[in-house]
Amino acid sequence: MCGLYGATCGEPIPELKGITRITWSTGPIGVSLRHRYIDSVTTDRYVLPKRLGLTAPPPSDTLTNPVLDAQNYLDLSFTFDWGGKAEITATVNNVPDSDPPVIVGQGGYGNTYPSTYDYAGMTVFPGVNVKTF
Repeated sequence: MCGLYGATCGEPIPELKGITRITWSTGPIGVSLRHRYIDSVTTDRYVLPKRLGLTAPPPSDTLTNPVLDAQNYLDLSFTFDWGGKAEITATVNNVPDSDPPVIVGQGGYGNTYPSTYDYAGMTVFPGVNVKTF
């Protein structure tokens, strides 16, 4: 079921997820900005009783994290072509160092869902690709 998470539904399954990328390059230099969007999700402890025609607990009174807000992540990548013999790259994921939603008593590592949200904060990945002829 889309838009839910929790004890029955497990990992958050947002209704909308999307990625947008803008890339600019000139000569040997390239820069790319990527935006990742994860829609908000609601706990199944609130939604499922309502769907079954039962009385749901009031989300603000009895439920921890009734709604996990939408998340936005920005990633930045750089490339430099070194004379056609090597390419130097660097990627920074989650540039603003956004924290994942914290879920009390649920989730996996660090009280969040690491397969859905960036749990490690900002991460940097440098690299070199060497071309041999």
